[in-house]
Amino acid sequence: MKHHSLSVQQIYLALLSGVLFMAAFPKFGLSVLAWAGMIPLFFALRNAPPRSSFFLGWICGLFYFGGTLYWIVQTMSVYGHVALWQSLLISMALISYLSSYIGAFAFLLNWLRRIFPAAVTLLSAPFIWTSLELIRSHFLTGFPWSTLGYTQYAQVRLIQFSDITGVYGVSFLIILVNSCLAVLLEHVLAGKEKKTAGTGRETGRKMIKISSTICVTLILIAAVSLVEGYGGYKLYSRKLQPAQTLNVGIVQGNIPQEAKWNDHMQDEVYGYYQSLTLQIAQMAPDLIIWPETSAPFINEQRGNYLDRISPLAQQAKVPLLVGSPRLERGERGKITLKNSAFFLSPQGEIWDYYDKIHLVPFGEYLPLGWILSHLGSVVNEVGEFSAGERYTIFHLDRWRFGLVICYEIIFPDLFRKFARQGVDFMVNITNDAWFDRSSAPYQHFSMAVFRAIENGVSVVRVANTGISGIIDPFGEISVETPLSSRLALVRPLELNRGDTFYVRHGDLFAQLCLFVLGFWLILGYYKTYQTKKLEG
Repeated sequence: MKHHSLSVQQIYLALLSGVLFMAAFPKFGLSVLAWAGMIPLFFALRNAPPRSSFFLGWICGLFYFGGTLYWIVQTMSVYGHVALWQSLLISMALISYLSSYIGAFAFLLNWLRRIFPAAVTLLSAPFIWTSLELIRSHFLTGFPWSTLGYTQYAQVRLIQFSDITGVYGVSFLIILVNSCLAVLLEHVLAGKEKKTAGTGRETGRKMIKISSTICVTLILIAAVSLVEGYGGYKLYSRKLQPAQTLNVGIVQGNIPQEAKWNDHMQDEVYGYYQSLTLQIAQMAPDLIIWPETSAPFINEQRGNYLDRISPLAQQAKVPLLVGSPRLERGERGKITLKNSAFFLSPQGEIWDYYDKIHLVPFGEYLPLGWILSHLGSVVNEVGEFSAGERYTIFHLDRWRFGLVICYEIIFPDLFRKFARQGVDFMVNITNDAWFDRSSAPYQHFSMAVFRAIENGVSVVRVANTGISGIIDPFGEISVETPLSSRLALVRPLELNRGDTFYVRHGDLFAQLCLFVLGFWLILGYYKTYQTKKLEG
């Protein structure tokens, strides 16, 4: 592919967009940059042919995704025991693949721009972007990390409408604002470049620009006002509804990743969790939660680890939710390993359990294992996990709740499947020790905010090394623990059985964007075909 038609300035503008978007995500957290991050790329694309447009979008993506997913290299090499050069290759392949979505965005945008007026085409940008984010969330098992809407997780009032559109609606709004601002800026710059007195044709063009400027400005004002108004109404209405609560205990053990699977550390790990649990049991919480794989030894292989936790639940006299691997014996004696969570009664009995459904590639299983079996992986520590199939709903007195493990929370549709069964709150247990002090724990935590708003339920998040926290049904964070701290606390959790538009209809908004984009592409292809037919 040749890119000789591109100037250095165009490449720098594409690069700048990637950097601005990267800085908008946690932990940089400069969320305001997202609202103008696409403008440099828009200007870089102005005179670029479609093929070169893909390259410019891809360059933008390298910095967008490279800056938000840099931690993958360390996670794989340090904890996954994958050679550094292999970790770099895998990470580069993933980032290059993800960048191709922004390349596709730029290509489609410029292809449409050659067929339709520039202002109209720029307003198609949010439909293209949202459609591609939806595809990225599902294609090849999906990887919706770094979805653009997550940059706004702290703007609680602004993102309330995600209970209708999901996080994709926030991405749509960000690109819409970028598009409108780009159109207005383009008109201002064009006005400065051409100050010639007008012929009738020039006057006509000037009137078209004035009309489109007014329309774009009205669209911008209407979109932002509607979103802000809806958010204000929701947050005001909640004050009129008294909330029921239960007291939940969070235990953050802060166990280093290299110690979790060490046989010699078993008693020490148990001792930390035992002392923290008994400490908060004195506050009489309704439920105590441990993080993912907090009991890091397989009960069937290592003896009586769960048997040691059962007496602890009896001593604490509190229901206990514990993350631990488990072995399942199937037909013909086949044994599979599950990443699970056990729900123990105050009498120490296992009430129920949940097996993680969406597993982490390389972390919990080797994708294309027959090809990649020579690679190291963290699965070597305990064995390769198998996916669960049951969307377990736990019962605590008259309350119902679901649980997702680790990065399952980044999949909106999976989380929604629990909410559709009627839950009063959701639990997310995770082990973010893989990420050390990188931006990943902050990014991971930000996604829980959207799951709470989308489904209208509180989310209690319990992480081994942090960030643990409690998020109410409106996305407001009432508890946020520091990283790398050993602690235990009891806090009230707001109960609410969410019945939002999103719970009922899922990603309908994003699917409609995909439908609109399809219609636009068919229309563009038809116009191109007709033009060629007339010229021929």
